[in-house]
Amino acid sequence: MPSLVTSVIGGIQGARASHHAAEKLQKGYGQAGETISQAVEQVNPEILATAAQAGQDVTQAATTAGAGATTAAENLRNLLSPYIDVGATAAGQLPEAAKPFTASMMAQYSPAYQFQLQQGRQAADRAAAATGLTGSGGTMKALQRYTQDYAGTAFERASNLYNQNFNRLATLANMGVGASTTAGQGAL
Repeated sequence: MPSLVTSVIGGIQGARASHHAAEKLQKGYGQAGETISQAVEQVNPEILATAAQAGQDVTQAATTAGAGATTAAENLRNLLSPYIDVGATAAGQLPEAAKPFTASMMAQYSPAYQFQLQQGRQAADRAAAATGLTGSGGTMKALQRYTQDYAGTAFERASNLYNQNFNRLATLANMGVGASTTAGQGAL
């Protein structure tokens, strides 16, 4: 039986050793867990603080960029404002300028028309008086031709000025549209 007693004693000793080993292993795992917890506690506050600061920095950058974009849009609008105003004024005058040119507009676009016509008639009358042909059919025909030729030329000249005025107004109105479009795109 000595071997039974020896086996029992060996079993008890082995169980104690196994129990001791398990306690040591449990204690090692516990210490490892505490070490990890301490490391996390030390690192996480730094990570959280860094993340919070990064969030504040991004928010501040976005705010600054938004303010900068608003300022840039306002500056662009101020730079383009004179062109927008000129374009708006010209556009307001276009309906009147788009009306067809008529003889009644001659005085406005050719103020010297009446004076020049009168001077031409006087010159023709004087020439007829100098040759003794005053009141003759030829003199009347010459005066009529002069009046018609002069009126046609003066009408064409005044009509060209009228059309040039319309074209200038249209160009200015288009410039205002372009400036408005640019200012609007800058505000986006």
